[in-house]
Amino acid sequence: MFEAFTAARRPGTSRPRTTTPDHINVTDIATDQRIPCPVYITRQAHAHFVDWTDADTGLTGIVQDDLTRLWDVLSAMRDAIRRKPNDPSLRFSFYSVPRDRISTMPDLCELRAIRRSKSHMDGYLIAMVNEAV
Repeated sequence: MFEAFTAARRPGTSRPRTTTPDHINVTDIATDQRIPCPVYITRQAHAHFVDWTDADTGLTGIVQDDLTRLWDVLSAMRDAIRRKPNDPSLRFSFYSVPRDRISTMPDLCELRAIRRSKSHMDGYLIAMVNEAV
């Protein structure tokens, strides 16, 4: 799961991987998406839209991995930032196969990206639409 992101860390980066009990730093992957600032995702959003295990593949019959799912989230976020670069709270949509084992069809999902500045988490925080942050 999250270990895949550590393994995929960009060579030569010296930024510390700041991970808190509530947030995961995904800046290294966001940099590959040409998002020029730190990006964090809440653990709740990560668990719902990014995590994918071999057990999920076995139950749904769909082969995915968490790095690809994160890439989809960050691509949608990048496009939203490009459309409204000065908006401090962006909602963005993407398609994702749910982990609830009920359906194997992708659902249209929505997250929000909240710009943070002058805090311990400078940059963007990705969160569930109704999640308190």
